[in-house]
Amino acid sequence: MKLFYFILVFSLLGQLETFAQSKVSKTISPVVTGMPVVYQHDIKGGYHQVTDLLNNDIPVNLKKIGMIAWDETTQFSYQWNGLSWNKVFVVRNWEIDLTFYKGQLFLKNNKLFKAETDGVILAAIEPDTDSDWTRIGVEVEDVLTSTSILNALSAHQGLMLNGKISDNQTKLNACPIGTRSGQMRYWNGTAWTLRDPAAIEDATLQIYGGVPVWVSPPGAPTIGVATAGNGRATVSYTAPEGNGGSVITSYTAISLPDGLTGKVIQSGDGIISVLGLTNGTPYTFTLKASNAVGMSAASDPSASVTPATVPDAPAISSVTAGNGEASVVYTAPANNGGALITSYTATSLPGGFTGTVSQVGDGTIIVAGLTNGTDYTFTVTATNAAGMSAASLASVYVTPGVPDAPTDVTAVAGDAMAIVSCTAPINDGGSAVTNYIATSEPGGFTGESANPTEIFIYGLTNEIAYTFTVRATNIVGTSTASDPSLAVSPSLVPSVYNPVTGRTWMDRNLGASRVATSPTDAAAYGDYYQWGRSADGHQVKNSRITSTNASSSAATLGTAWYGKFITEGSYPHDWLSTQDKDLWQGVNGINNPCPTGYRLPNNLEWSAERNSWTLPSSSAAAFESVLKLTSSGQRKGESGDFRHRGVYGYYWTADNTTMQYPDRTEWSECVTFGEVHGWSHWGYSYRSYGYNVRCIKD
Repeated sequence: MKLFYFILVFSLLGQLETFAQSKVSKTISPVVTGMPVVYQHDIKGGYHQVTDLLNNDIPVNLKKIGMIAWDETTQFSYQWNGLSWNKVFVVRNWEIDLTFYKGQLFLKNNKLFKAETDGVILAAIEPDTDSDWTRIGVEVEDVLTSTSILNALSAHQGLMLNGKISDNQTKLNACPIGTRSGQMRYWNGTAWTLRDPAAIEDATLQIYGGVPVWVSPPGAPTIGVATAGNGRATVSYTAPEGNGGSVITSYTAISLPDGLTGKVIQSGDGIISVLGLTNGTPYTFTLKASNAVGMSAASDPSASVTPATVPDAPAISSVTAGNGEASVVYTAPANNGGALITSYTATSLPGGFTGTVSQVGDGTIIVAGLTNGTDYTFTVTATNAAGMSAASLASVYVTPGVPDAPTDVTAVAGDAMAIVSCTAPINDGGSAVTNYIATSEPGGFTGESANPTEIFIYGLTNEIAYTFTVRATNIVGTSTASDPSLAVSPSLVPSVYNPVTGRTWMDRNLGASRVATSPTDAAAYGDYYQWGRSADGHQVKNSRITSTNASSSAATLGTAWYGKFITEGSYPHDWLSTQDKDLWQGVNGINNPCPTGYRLPNNLEWSAERNSWTLPSSSAAAFESVLKLTSSGQRKGESGDFRHRGVYGYYWTADNTTMQYPDRTEWSECVTFGEVHGWSHWGYSYRSYGYNVRCIKD
C-alpha cells in the first residue's frame, strides 16, 4: 500500500482536540495563530499514496496552510504555505540505533512518535480511525543547552538548498542552520552568519517540523525623552534593532526610585506613561522590551525629571499706593507644587495692570501704570515649571498718588488757639508730603504746617471743647482725614503765681499737656528744646534727627534741619554752624518759644524761685514747689538719645553765659536738680542738648 503522511504545524502546546467524524474531506476550523498542531489523515481505513507531492498529487480540499506531508517520491517532508510546498524535516523510518532528541517527530510503520527526552521515545501516537482528522499535541518549543543544540543540529542538515533558504522559512527570523561538524549559522536578513550557541545562554530553540528555530529575548530599547507632569511622567523610546526572533509584544517603563511601572502593548516605537509619582521627587526611568521568550535587559536610564503641579496661591500681606503705582507685599505659598517657584505676578483691578518679580520666596511687587486718584485692588499668582497658581484673595483697596491719612493726632490748647501734632503717614503716595492741614470741630478752623508735630490753629474760643483731624498733602493731592484727636479746651495761658517771689509762671513745662502729678509724670515732661531754637518741631519727643547743622537760626521750611533735632558730637557742640549767643533774649527775643507775654527766665529769676522752696533742693523739692517741676531728663546733643528721665531735671535759662565760666561762650546756663544726690544747682551745657523750658510772664 502506498501511503503518505501529512502533518500540519501551527503553534499550540500539548493540547488535543478531536473533530467530528466524517468520511469525506472537510474544512478544518481555524486554530489560534502561532500554536503548533500536528494532523494525520486517514482515508478508507488505509493511507493514500502520494506519488508526486510537488505536482499537487494531494487533493486540493485537503491542503491546509501549515500542513506537513511526506513525499515518497522525493523522500522529503514539505509544508504547504497556501501557494506552494516548502521542504521541512520530519525524521521517519529510523533505525533502532538512531539517536533521538527531545521534541523531534518520528514516523515509523504508519505511526507518529515524539521524543520527550534525548534518546527516549515516550510513546507512539496511534491515528484515530474513528475520524478523518486527529489533532495531536506536540511539544515544539524547548530551552536546550548549547550541547543539545549542537546535537540536535547534527541530526538536521538544515534547509539550505544551494546556499539559499526557501521564502517561507526566511520568515522565521534568525532561523539557525547547523552542519554535522557542529557549526551553526543564523539568518540576519541578508546572509547566513556564524553563531556560537555556547555564548547565548538565554536563547530558546523552537522546533518547527523538526527544524530548530533560534529565539531569544529582544535587545534593550533605546530610551528617549522623559517628560514630567502632575504626579506622572511620559517616556519615549525607540524599538531595539533585534527582536530576538520573536515579535515584540510590549514595553515596560520602570521608575527609580519607587519602582513604579507603565506598559504599552505594541511592537514598535512609542511613548509610555508612568502614573502615581510623587510631585517634587526627581525620577529616572529605564525601559524593557518583551517577546514570547522573555524580557530584555534594561535600557540606559533617562535624564532625571521631577513631576510637579502648579503652586498653591500666595497671600497678600499689604498694599501701599504710590505715584501712579502700588507696592504689593506677598507671602509665598507653603506648597510649591513640587517645583521651584520662579516668579510672582500681581494684577490690578480695574485695569489689569501687572508687575512681576523673579524670585522664590516672599517679596514685594511694583505695579506701575496706575491712574492717580483711582481705587485699586490686587491679586497675586505664583508660577513654577508646571504653570501658574490660582490667584490670591484680593487685597484691600488703595488709591495711588495721594498719601495715606496721618495717625496719632493730639492737641494742646492755648489761649484761643491749639497746637496739633500727628504722626506722618508711612505711605506718602509716592511723592513727599509737603504740608499738613489740621481742622477743628466745631468751627472748621484750620492751620497748616510742613511739620506734622506742630500745627498751630488760631481763632478758637476759650472754654469750648475742640477735636482736630489732620490731612497730608503731596504734589498729587490731599489724603483723607485722620481719626480725630481727643477734645481740648482753649483758655488763657495756664499760669501759676508764686506769692514769695511775686512772679507768674506757666503752670506746666512748654509742650506739656497738663500740670505734673508727680516728679516722674511723663505726660507733664513737655518738650526738649535746643538752646536758642524756635518751636519748629525739633523739640517734640518723637522728632526726627539730623546731623546737618543749621546755617541760620531762623526756622525755614524746606531746609534739611527744619523740624529735626540736630546732633553735634564735635566742639563747640552747637546746633548752629555759626554760634549765636543773642537768641532767646527777652520777651521779644529772637526765637522766643513762649506764649505771647512770656519768655525764658534768667538765672536770677530761677535763683529766686529755688530760694522759695520749703524743702531742701532736690527733685522732691522741685515738684513740691509752686511750679510742680518734673525730673524729665535730657536729650543728648551728640546722639539725640534720652537719658536721666525720671531721675534728674534740666531746665534752660535765657542766659548765654555761665556765672562760673563767663568766658566759655559755647555754653549756656541751666538749672539742674536730682533726687539721687539731693541737690539743685546752677549748671551749664552745650547748646545742642535738649532741655525743658518753663516760661515766666514778663
